[in-house]
Amino acid sequence: TTKRRTVPAAPGAVSATSSGTSVKVTWSAPGDDGGSPVTGYEVTLGDGHQVEIADPDSRSTVFARLKDGTSYTARVR
Repeated sequence: TTKRRTVPAAPGAVSATSSGTSVKVTWSAPGDDGGSPVTGYEVTLGDGHQVEIADPDSRSTVFARLKDGTSYTARVR
């Protein structure tokens, strides 16, 4: 039998570290690729900042020029 391909699982261990007006978001690769290659990531902050990362081996990105003292929620998919 052939295993049916599905979308990769979500990236794991998402964390964010702030430094003044910047935030570094890091993550780990999905534990299960569903039989489909991971082609990149989309990283967003709750306020609408977003970056598309085409390198599937990338595990971090930095958002700069953010509002100091503001709380942000990071999401990686």
